[in-house]
Amino acid sequence: MENESYIKGLLIRSLDQELTPEEAARLRQALEKSSDLRAERQRLQLMRQRIAALRLAENPVFVEDITNRLIELGKETLTRTMAAIFPKVAAACLLLLLLSLAAIYFTTGALSVDAIIGIDELTPEDANIYLSGR
Repeated sequence: MENESYIKGLLIRSLDQELTPEEAARLRQALEKSSDLRAERQRLQLMRQRIAALRLAENPVFVEDITNRLIELGKETLTRTMAAIFPKVAAACLLLLLLSLAAIYFTTGALSVDAIIGIDELTPEDANIYLSGR
């Protein structure tokens, strides 16, 4: 029984890899003696050929469904990410605005519109020069 299973193992291995000379000789002897083993080898070789000849047909509906699901998942992930970071970004912007207004107040001493846009020390003559482009 063990010899028979060993020979079948050699037969299967011979289809995928090269056997040692000793193993190849044992398999050859067993094939010469047993017509069942020769039939098994032919059956295995035929099965390998048929499997190798198989071509899987691509189902376009399946591919399209998967593609659409991935796109939707990407949109959902982006939406969740944006919703998660929005409060942090808003807080950072507010802090930056407050720091900018504080810097303007401490450098100019006022929070007027002119001070905020940077024209509080601009004289009318300078304004005419800047506006005329000379």
